[in-house]
Amino acid sequence: MKRLRTSRRRSLTFVLAALAVAAVAAVPVVSLGASFAARASVDPVVQNLQDSGTVLTFTVHNTGTSDSIGAVEISRPSTSFTVVACPQAPVGWSTQASAEKCRYRSASGTADDIAPGASDNRFQVTSATAGRQGRL
Repeated sequence: MKRLRTSRRRSLTFVLAALAVAAVAAVPVVSLGASFAARASVDPVVQNLQDSGTVLTFTVHNTGTSDSIGAVEISRPSTSFTVVACPQAPVGWSTQASAEKCRYRSASGTADDIAPGASDNRFQVTSATAGRQGRL
């Protein structure tokens, strides 16, 4: 009787292992490329301390291979900066401002998104700084 139970356990273990291997083999292999990737640059790159508001222009580069970009969020780098306004966005995009960030969203659909390989330099943030005089 004990030998029969051991034999059934081994058979069950073998069947479960075979099913697991079959399930893994049935799942297609997906290559995870850089379908969504982006870079950004800013001008100017220096902002003085105790500055009541400098307009910073950001260029967003879609370096991905297939997905467009339909939303951009630009956050302050530290608590020494305050976002005063989000004065410009690409045509058709909406803006949402807070003291910490500007959030930009394209219109419905993908017609005004940033396409793969394309760039857009119409993202602006007005930033104020605290602290003693000098440069950040």
